[in-house]
Amino acid sequence: MNIQTNGKSPKFSSDDGTAIKQQTNESERLDKSRNEGKIGGNIFSLASGEIIARGIAFFGTAYAARQLGPEQFGIVGFAAALFGFLSIAVSGGLNDIGSREVARRPREASSIAANVISIRLIIALAALIAVIFTAWFLDKPPTVKLVLLSMGLLFFSLALDASWVYKGLERNRPVAFALIISQVFYTGVVFLAVNEPDDVVFVPLAQFTGEICAALMLAVPLFRLGKVELNLREGWNILRGSSFWAISRLSRTLIYTFDIVLIGFLLGEQAVGLYTAPYRICFLLLAVAGAMYTSYLPVITRAFNSDSPLLEVGKTAESSVNFAVTVAAPLVVGGIIISTPLLEAVFGREYAEGSAAFRFLILSIGLVFLHGAMHNIFLAVNRLKTEMVIFGVAAAVNIGLNIFIIPRYGIVGAAFVTATAEAVTLVAGLVVVNRIGIPFSLRHVWRPLLASAVMGAALLALGANHSLVLYLTVGGIVYLSALVLFRGVPQEARPFLKTTASFVNNLRGNFK
Repeated sequence: MNIQTNGKSPKFSSDDGTAIKQQTNESERLDKSRNEGKIGGNIFSLASGEIIARGIAFFGTAYAARQLGPEQFGIVGFAAALFGFLSIAVSGGLNDIGSREVARRPREASSIAANVISIRLIIALAALIAVIFTAWFLDKPPTVKLVLLSMGLLFFSLALDASWVYKGLERNRPVAFALIISQVFYTGVVFLAVNEPDDVVFVPLAQFTGEICAALMLAVPLFRLGKVELNLREGWNILRGSSFWAISRLSRTLIYTFDIVLIGFLLGEQAVGLYTAPYRICFLLLAVAGAMYTSYLPVITRAFNSDSPLLEVGKTAESSVNFAVTVAAPLVVGGIIISTPLLEAVFGREYAEGSAAFRFLILSIGLVFLHGAMHNIFLAVNRLKTEMVIFGVAAAVNIGLNIFIIPRYGIVGAAFVTATAEAVTLVAGLVVVNRIGIPFSLRHVWRPLLASAVMGAALLALGANHSLVLYLTVGGIVYLSALVLFRGVPQEARPFLKTTASFVNNLRGNFK
């Protein structure tokens, strides 16, 4: 390098300045490439674990639904909805806030985990006592009360869950593996114990068996990473810091479960069964959405600490939304078109009556994929109070409309209200992000949306009365082909696609 000195401070020649600029640009390009590859790897690890785990659980859930029938399966759904309200006290916003703290202080991960888990175990005990009192005074048959009490055990597996620590450390493979193991145990117990409608109580016990095994698999090795300094005050401070997000989670839970509870009281357990069966498919998609945005959280947190925080946060959020729409759009379009054969294939013909409600439910999940990016932004820029207000308004809309609509339009009306509440959340989030000054737009999502429209047209042209396998095969091939044609493959997915292509080529070489 040429350094020119005139007895003053060193100066760089224009050639040197150009070289430095080129080196800086190259460094930024490499950093961006590494981030994209890391995000893609994290999403793939966590999302693939979610998909495999939920896929395994689907066998157990479908088997249980067939063995129990809509009415008894509805008891599980009704008890799970009541459990969901109290579970917020145990989980609250601790997972996301805890992940953020771990991302900021990775060397203190073990201590943060110990402090948070200790607080959560205390809350779990209080929540179990609350469940006992609720079951005692609940005006429902003894079977419903017994299933609800069994659900109470899940508070302790939830309290011990340390997956949020690994996500903050960007180590998603152990989380994916634990998820798979938990669902293997759940499905195994269901197949062994659930053989007739009277075995309904074994479903929550099977879930507890799987979740406690996964929680221990993650928690025990975690405390060997480093020295653990138990400080309940820190755990309490993290709990207090998550209060806004905990209230937001409560509002989210109201959107997902208030309709189920109201259906249970107004229409009975059979209607709950018809409504919650398709919801199981939606929960699978929710898990994928959560895995995607959790993988972006450490990156967007670091972006806020950069020299141009709002600009970098906006760029990362746009990338996450583009990736989310690429995954969600074909699932929503395809789910709406093949809702009836999908429910019949998974749960049996007696659940086909829930297909109309399922169309609105899966649309609501598509909206969740979009406003997941809003949550990461609010979390990164410390605007959780604003997000709490947004979710509160959406929950109020949900409750008010459900009280009016469910008695008149049943489960279809309930599903429509859920989609409406999610739309309110998304629109409000976009408005607030724009007012904060974050440069965020949806300009890149037209490609996956157009590819999904092509796929939908192909499925409609295929006609009715075909097997589910044919619909999925045709839809998948058409969508991927259209996405490549429109150049809509996200940057984060390209390293994975290259790896897949290399693997396929190696297989071909081995068979030649």
